[in-house]
Amino acid sequence: MNAPSLSKRKLPTLAGCLAMTALIISGSLVQSAQARGSTHIAPAIKAGGTANVFDFAAPDCLDPQQTVSGASELVYDQVADDLVTLNPRGKLEPDLAVNWAFSHGDKWITFDLRKGVKFSNGDPLTASAVKASFERDLNPATKSPSVSSDLGLLRSIKVVNKDTVRLIMKQAFRPIMSKLGFDGTSLAIIDAKAMNKEGLAKACDKPIGTGAFKIQSVGPDFSTVTLVRNPSHNWGLEWAHNKGPAYLSKLVFHSIPDTTTQASELLAGQLDVANIAGTQLPRVEGNKSIKLYKDFGTVMTWLEFNTSHKPFNSQAVRRAFSEAISRAAVAKVATNGLGVAATSPEPVRWSYYDKSTKKYLVPFNPTAAQKTLAAEHVTGPFDLLTYDIPEFTTAAQLIQGELANVGVKINVVAKPVADAISAASSGQFDLTFLNFGGIDPDQLYLFLDSSQAAPAGSNYTGYKSAKLDQLLTSGRETLSTKKAALIYSRAQKFIATHAVVDPLWMDVFIFGVRDRVGGFRPFYNPLVLYQDMYVQK
Repeated sequence: MNAPSLSKRKLPTLAGCLAMTALIISGSLVQSAQARGSTHIAPAIKAGGTANVFDFAAPDCLDPQQTVSGASELVYDQVADDLVTLNPRGKLEPDLAVNWAFSHGDKWITFDLRKGVKFSNGDPLTASAVKASFERDLNPATKSPSVSSDLGLLRSIKVVNKDTVRLIMKQAFRPIMSKLGFDGTSLAIIDAKAMNKEGLAKACDKPIGTGAFKIQSVGPDFSTVTLVRNPSHNWGLEWAHNKGPAYLSKLVFHSIPDTTTQASELLAGQLDVANIAGTQLPRVEGNKSIKLYKDFGTVMTWLEFNTSHKPFNSQAVRRAFSEAISRAAVAKVATNGLGVAATSPEPVRWSYYDKSTKKYLVPFNPTAAQKTLAAEHVTGPFDLLTYDIPEFTTAAQLIQGELANVGVKINVVAKPVADAISAASSGQFDLTFLNFGGIDPDQLYLFLDSSQAAPAGSNYTGYKSAKLDQLLTSGRETLSTKKAALIYSRAQKFIATHAVVDPLWMDVFIFGVRDRVGGFRPFYNPLVLYQDMYVQK
């Protein structure tokens, strides 16, 4: 039986639980701007004004092709667009490409571009510009951290005509569309010609894209990033209400990793949109000036082991560490009850999530852990590298205490996000957290396949297994949804059984939004369609 073709009408269906997404639509906006194709400001919505919104951490770089931490995603999602997009229900829809077709055994993907689109500097979007964007990503000088995973199977890029570009893959590649539309953050289309002239350093401060906003300025160490409306943006996604330029004149991102400060800034009116941690929820609930929106997550946190050295090259030791740690307790303290204990290495909203993996995860059993660790003479001290964000430092402290209960000393080493990732990439840890999001399980390839070993890739664990590599490679090569489901079920169970990592918790996001703004629309936490947002008063 032939594998189904990844045509525009026949794409692998994402996990059914995607429907849990809280798609919040302002009633005023629905009434005044629901007409598809509208390119003007609806009468009920006044253009102009500034919205101040949160960012979890200061980005290391705003260029989607250079960023290592991924902390800039909230910003460049407003600045740069993708060829395709996934709507809040997981359906593939047009973005910069309005049509696409697969051919030649599904190895050729031909995209017809949206006409009349310009980059924020006025340069036209053409097939040649798209080709240049991908070539810049592939250029070793750019040092794109995820390019081997995102474009590793790309053979060539062909300009068919001014408005048509073709990706020619080495072989059929199942995750390519989700990577182009969501997971492949380095694949957002930028004006490579202009950015190459400016150099890589300047591109970190001011990437040029086709998005609804463009970057005006950045604060010291990216503490703030100020965006202004891109007047050249004259279209909108199919599920967007605004089909023209952004309503807001200005959108300012504030890097506030401390959840208490985020809530305080929201309550004081200094922020219009904030992420509300569980510890801060009682401060915000009941406030008539703030609306709360709950969004079930695609984000997960693992505890990773550095298997490149003893004792974590031992499966028995990794299992013992996992036995010593209560996922339920860690999820509760890290998120103040909002998070959910992991049941698989995959979040429940990923495609091909297998709920039966839960019974393969190492169970909480500190007595067994203590016995194994004593027999293996494992006492520490070991360094647990963490982000200096309360959610993670709190989790690290609990883990430190639980491992102390079984006779192991842990030193908690907290660093800013970019510094922690740099240290993890260079192997300067015994244990560390990996916090990541996405939709497609090909992320497992990025984080655990031996070909993706750090520092060139994002496999910080150093784990090597021919069996796991084979599963993760097969999962990305098959276009059969049934075969992919079986492969990723086996991969999840392998990771759980061998304690390759210890999946800890899945996030649940609560957005707090002041009533002075309307049109707030989350789609995949923590991403928001700010093109639809407007100032009400």
